[in-house]
Amino acid sequence: MQHSQRGMSTYTMIVFVLMLGFSGLFSFKVGMAVLDNWTVIEVLESLAKDNNARNMSSKQIRDFIEKKFEVNRIEHISVKDDVEIKTVKGGRQITADYEARMPFFANIDLVVKFESNSVMIPGGSGF
Repeated sequence: MQHSQRGMSTYTMIVFVLMLGFSGLFSFKVGMAVLDNWTVIEVLESLAKDNNARNMSSKQIRDFIEKKFEVNRIEHISVKDDVEIKTVKGGRQITADYEARMPFFANIDLVVKFESNSVMIPGGSGF
């Protein structure tokens, strides 16, 4: 009598579904953080392209960024803590380095670190 196996066993199917669910949840959580970071970059770039930005004070710049983040529902970054405005030769440099922490499941969190989100605003009198 010859036995031939056909298809997956129940245990293999359960493991496959769990792995698929785990990778899908992971991809969704990290993907949302990456999409938010793209929006952060777009906000900084829109600020750099704004002709009025060179005459804005640091507080006005922070308010501009804060409003854009609020409209776009960016919650992983604090303008007060994570956005740095430095005066450099030729203008001001605005940098947003931050970590996005999100719950994964149970007591496990995912942390994604974003660095080098930076733009330069040339010249200006609003230092």
